[in-house]
Amino acid sequence: MVSSSSSFFCLFLLGSVLFLSDGATSLPEIPNLTTLSFEEGYTQLFGDSNLMLHRDGRAVHLALDQRTGAGFASQDLYLHGFFSASIKLPSDYAAGVVVAFYMSNGDVFEKSHDELDFEFLGNIRGREWRVQTNVYGNGSTAVGREERYQLWFDPTEDYHQYSILWSHERIIFYIDNIPIREVVRTQAMGGDFPSKPMSLYATIWDGSTWATSGGRYKVNYKLAPYIAEFADLILHGCAVDPSDHKTACQGSDAVSYDAITMSADQQTTMAKFRKKQMTYSYCHDRIRYPTPPPECTFVGHESQNFLASGEAKFNYRHRHGRRYVRSSVDARTKGEMAVETGIRTSVCMGSKCGALLRELEQIWTEVGESKEDKDLMLVELERECMQVYRRKVEEAGSNRAHLHRSLAEKEAEVTALVSALGEQSLRLKMEKRLSLKEQLASVNPVLEDLRKKKAERLKQFADIKSQIEKINVEILGSSRQDHSPANPVKIEEDDLSIRKLTQYQSQLRILQKEKSDRLQKVLESVNEMHSLCEHLEVDFRKTVDTVHPSLHDTGGRHSPNISETTLEGLSQAILKLKTEKKIRTQKVLEAVESLLELWNLMDTPVEERKYFGEVTCILGLPEHDIGCFGLLSLDTIKQMEAEVERLTNLKARRMKELVLRKRMELEEICRTAHIEPDMSTASEKIGAVIDSGIVDPSELLTKIEMQIVKAREESMIRKEIMERVDKWLAACEEENWLEDYDQDENKYSAGRGAHLNLKRAERARAVVTKIPDTVDKLMNKISVWEKERNMPFLYDGVPLVSLLEEYKVIRLKKEELKRRYRDQKKLQNLLLTGKETVYGSKPSPKRSNNFNRKTNENGFMTATPWRVSAGGATPGLLMQCSYSGHSNGCFKEIRRLSTTPLNLISISKDDRVSLFASVTSSEPGSPPLNQHSGLDR
Repeated sequence: MVSSSSSFFCLFLLGSVLFLSDGATSLPEIPNLTTLSFEEGYTQLFGDSNLMLHRDGRAVHLALDQRTGAGFASQDLYLHGFFSASIKLPSDYAAGVVVAFYMSNGDVFEKSHDELDFEFLGNIRGREWRVQTNVYGNGSTAVGREERYQLWFDPTEDYHQYSILWSHERIIFYIDNIPIREVVRTQAMGGDFPSKPMSLYATIWDGSTWATSGGRYKVNYKLAPYIAEFADLILHGCAVDPSDHKTACQGSDAVSYDAITMSADQQTTMAKFRKKQMTYSYCHDRIRYPTPPPECTFVGHESQNFLASGEAKFNYRHRHGRRYVRSSVDARTKGEMAVETGIRTSVCMGSKCGALLRELEQIWTEVGESKEDKDLMLVELERECMQVYRRKVEEAGSNRAHLHRSLAEKEAEVTALVSALGEQSLRLKMEKRLSLKEQLASVNPVLEDLRKKKAERLKQFADIKSQIEKINVEILGSSRQDHSPANPVKIEEDDLSIRKLTQYQSQLRILQKEKSDRLQKVLESVNEMHSLCEHLEVDFRKTVDTVHPSLHDTGGRHSPNISETTLEGLSQAILKLKTEKKIRTQKVLEAVESLLELWNLMDTPVEERKYFGEVTCILGLPEHDIGCFGLLSLDTIKQMEAEVERLTNLKARRMKELVLRKRMELEEICRTAHIEPDMSTASEKIGAVIDSGIVDPSELLTKIEMQIVKAREESMIRKEIMERVDKWLAACEEENWLEDYDQDENKYSAGRGAHLNLKRAERARAVVTKIPDTVDKLMNKISVWEKERNMPFLYDGVPLVSLLEEYKVIRLKKEELKRRYRDQKKLQNLLLTGKETVYGSKPSPKRSNNFNRKTNENGFMTATPWRVSAGGATPGLLMQCSYSGHSNGCFKEIRRLSTTPLNLISISKDDRVSLFASVTSSEPGSPPLNQHSGLDR
């Protein structure tokens, strides 16, 4: 047994491989065929939390529980394209569960919708899922084009791809890229071929009333949730604008779908699939369609495999390595059952009717009826029996017709309610084997439920539409509104769908938001008008009454009018008040500026300014804050204008004094900035010009004020360079102090303030070392400034660059003198040291007492004049060479220094005399240079 099962399983795998390898299994050749995430192309249809996203939105799980199912739809409508998804169905017991992957436009074209379906019908444990496809066009739901198939795999174990290719010419259904059905458009089909834009849907819902064995097996919610998994979502089509149904695809895109056809291998593969796996086809349902629909062109060579009901005679199912042999409609079994029933009926009839006939025969024999009479009586008996049968048949037929009419009426009502309510997930499908009473019994609860839903929906529509009309009346500003029972709100009962209700709800929300915005705008406008009236001291009630009386209703009896007329009236009134406020504000600002200018010109005392002191604080404030001070009344403006006029008259009488004061201000600015003032308005000229009356003092004052403004601007332009000049001058002062300090013989004494001088000297040396760099940077800065403005930088009328260059020359000369002085000082010290070595040392006859120096009032040592004298050599330095054993080195240094040429011509006369005195003084106590005045002669 194990060997047999294993061999059969291997044969099953080989057969599956051969079946899949017969045709091309690749996707159609469509460019840019990529998967989308849920957010990129889809939106949730229903189900709330029963829709779950996985793998970063590239996989969607739809769950069915006792509360609800779930579904999603594409964001756009599409006219032709390729649409695909990989689907994994719920496993184990799934009776009553319906999973649908389909395209439809029922929400847009309610009475003439198109549809392309993949429907998966669940089953009880141990039985496989059933898959069917369907095509509807132009609302042709009465002409169903269903086909059902068995799958060669278990759809609950893994994902499998289900695809729909829809073009202008054909529709092809694929499973795992294998074509399983093709519908080619023919002229005879007319509008039955889908030709309007459709959306893509995926749903899971409860189909217990019909999905499994005609409703015999229901959904078992103890096993919930039932989860259908969707992945690899593909939307490749021509998106359509829902407003005008115009596609954005170019012609080349549309042609690309029409160009896709099946190859010979694919057609062969599809034929094998349909022969082995198809269990029902509407084309072969001769009971339902005695004349096949026009697109059924292959009936001849396939009809031999199907019964008159459209069911396949035989089909084979492979699952989990096991083989199931099943017949959708087993004619043989049915025939045997019919024969058995007929036998039982004949036996029954024979046993009862035969006894009666034998008894009647005996009576007729005893009576002596002739054979002709017997035959006549048998004929009469047969006629009477036929009349009874006929009456019963007619009654049964009438009853059946009544049931048919009732069923048809209820089905029509259900269809109308489903269409009106937009219940796309509810589809009433009756199993053919159910009796009429069973069908009526299954329709009644659905119909009652739909009627209740319709009543509830009508109430919702009435409430929403009444609110919409009420708000419209308020927005239009009309008081006409009558919703009495005699005049109820009119509702179109043909469309009560959730989509329509959502539209009304959206419209209501938009109107409610518009009403709220208008009310907010009215309140803001009224508050703004009230504020403006307070600032301008205007009667608010009288002003607002001109717009609408309800706007100042403080009792709350009536809501404020929010019509467009009211808003326009408020806008015009506010604009008028703002214009008046702007005019008054400008007058106040001009008056305040004039007051401040006149007060400053004439040095008005503080006591005189107090009356208008609060007014001056408005300068620099935003315009909307000026009214807060209560300064925009007409009385205040008149008082300020009168004060300006009084001060203007006073200004004319004191103009000369004002002009001279402004000239002094100009000169002070120029002196601070080291700028030469304009001499055309010199103080000497001003008095004579004003006294002569040649020039108007006001014009002269204006000219000086312009010069002041120009001087200030120039001062700001020169500010950065002037700061560097000040830094340089401060460094030069420190340099002068340091020179005086270095010449002080008592700088290292322990006197008062000596440590402060030492600290200052350290800081001064750090500053002095930076002077050359400071000067160079300053000159570079001046050069850039002059190039940018094409003018020299003057310092008190002299080019600053020339001053700096002169300073650099003087500094170089000074450094040269210092260097030569150090060299000569060193030479003198060496000569004295050699002399002491030959003749012996002696103390200096003139040695100043360093402890007799006086300190200045700040505690610093006073500096002594800088003298070039050889007597300044210390005994330690003189004795250093005398007592050293290396006297030859000292004499060599003396000879080197004595042979160094002195360029006395390049230095001044005073410097040459000082240098000559320092060299020729052979005694340490030689007198200073100023004692040798005879050298000058």
